[in-house]
Amino acid sequence: MSLRLQIMGAFAYVLLLILVALEVPLAVNLARRIDAEVKNESAAQAFVVSAGASGRMNNPKQLRELANDAGRDLGGRVIIVDAPRGRLRADSTDPSPGLLRYASPSRPELRIALSGRRAQGERHSATLGADLLYTAVPVTNNGRVVGAVRVTQSLDAVHARTRRAVLALVAIGGFALVLGLALAWVLASSLSSRSAASPRRHAVWRRATSTRARNGQVRANSAMSRAPSTT
Repeated sequence: MSLRLQIMGAFAYVLLLILVALEVPLAVNLARRIDAEVKNESAAQAFVVSAGASGRMNNPKQLRELANDAGRDLGGRVIIVDAPRGRLRADSTDPSPGLLRYASPSRPELRIALSGRRAQGERHSATLGADLLYTAVPVTNNGRVVGAVRVTQSLDAVHARTRRAVLALVAIGGFALVLGLALAWVLASSLSSRSAASPRRHAVWRRATSTRARNGQVRANSAMSRAPSTT
């Protein structure tokens, strides 16, 4: 293997280790940050709907408009139920939901919200066949819980956003790797050229030294032959 390829291989190995050591933790932190941002956005939207629904629980038209607007902004489903029965008053995906009892045991987050607490988590929806992020918050009026708001989003969109961010990070790392290999190629070419030129310079120096030595010996012999004999 030539010196150039040896230098390129060593540089590529070190550079790859550095990129992996930097990008893997960064990708993990990026995924966590996106997850936290999505959850915070969902909770913030749920509280906005809750504040808008306070004092309007007896106005189905306004509740439907509120749920529809929030659903469009968030790209998810927004429902509003009353207290204490948990009957469905508004649904962003159904213009005529009817007064169905929606706070059932299969939806414990609504029961938690109707008790005055916030609930947030993930679960699989057998009806939709998808994983969902849900956020449920209470609706209060004069310090009394009068209903609850639940916001659900498909986690597919969250995962797609995470994948795009990670792929962008990988692309940046790949560009840095290509740039580093190009620089390594230039340095390796320069070092290999110097290494190849060094034996030639050494050979030239040896020939020049040998020539000077022979010339010196010739001059010495000539001087000795011209010297007068003392006998």
